[in-house]
Amino acid sequence: MASEGKITFTCIVAEDLQLWVDPEQLYRVILNLCRNARQALEATPGQGQIDLSAAEAQGHWWIKVQDNGPGLPERAKNNLFTAFQGGTTKGGSGLGLAISTELICGHGGHLSLEKSDVQGNIFSIELPKTNN
Repeated sequence: MASEGKITFTCIVAEDLQLWVDPEQLYRVILNLCRNARQALEATPGQGQIDLSAAEAQGHWWIKVQDNGPGLPERAKNNLFTAFQGGTTKGGSGLGLAISTELICGHGGHLSLEKSDVQGNIFSIELPKTNN
């Protein structure tokens, strides 16, 4: 667990978890999801929490990035994974989630918004267990 100011970060991943993916591409996706969560939490009062978890299931791996932020506005949810239209921060390009989606799809996986409400967001990544 790491803490930076008013945001606490928790990582719950087994030390022996191994995924067959391009590590740089997966790093880019997870960094983007955590950065988005951090930006949302910095813009809200109170203590923020970001939780990263990952595990193995039958036939696939899953990764989740969860925060306790304010949730996404409806306008953003409608175009969240569309280039140049899904951005919620001023000055953002709206490319982060679109690129992340493409990187995960390139691995045969799926990136989705599992939940977004006043209690926060959960983004999920599902990657198939195939050795390409």
